[in-house]
Amino acid sequence: MNVWIVPTLGISRSEVGRLQAYLCPEEKLRASKFIKNQDKTTFIVAHALKRKMLSIYTGCKDPKKLRFSRNKNGKPFLVGYELNFNLSHSHSVVACAVDEKSECGVDIENYRNIKQLALLSNKVLTQKEQESQLHAEDANKDFLDKWVIKEAVLKKSGEGLAGGLKNVCTVSLYDNDHKAIDKNRSVMADKHIYQYKSSDYTLAICTQSDCDIKLKESQSYLL
Repeated sequence: MNVWIVPTLGISRSEVGRLQAYLCPEEKLRASKFIKNQDKTTFIVAHALKRKMLSIYTGCKDPKKLRFSRNKNGKPFLVGYELNFNLSHSHSVVACAVDEKSECGVDIENYRNIKQLALLSNKVLTQKEQESQLHAEDANKDFLDKWVIKEAVLKKSGEGLAGGLKNVCTVSLYDNDHKAIDKNRSVMADKHIYQYKSSDYTLAICTQSDCDIKLKESQSYLL
């Protein structure tokens, strides 16, 4: 499985305009509704990345001609090809996962301070997760680390938030040893759930089967 991670800060207006050409009319309409320029940029980068990477897999020479639909749970899929993909974007970073064999879900979040953290934690975390949060060095980061796992699991199934964030408990996952990938990231695997962390973001991937995950982080993938 390949997972592309693209930071979106610093991308010029001219580059955003070029990337927008990859998008279909419906995606362009959705992009136009964002009020903040950074959110609009991130959305455009996300869907341009999705189309460019899938065009490489399919051999399609015109990414904007790729067609998408949704399954009964609302999960997007690529029409006409047996490819699995999932897309996620936060304030200033995008992640796109593609695999030819395994269904997948991916979620990425920029680390940040969360307003009304206690209220939100009570709403989406299980009792065990809330108890573990009390011992965390950074409660905001701990919450987001748990959030992306929950989202990735629910996005893999196609349920999304409707699947119930409290129905996914992450506490037992943190009892496992972490295997170092490099000095900035660690990987955790349990029930085919993988987590990667940098100083700026946290990312989780949920797969249908155990697989080798290759992370690729750069804006150059859009050039």
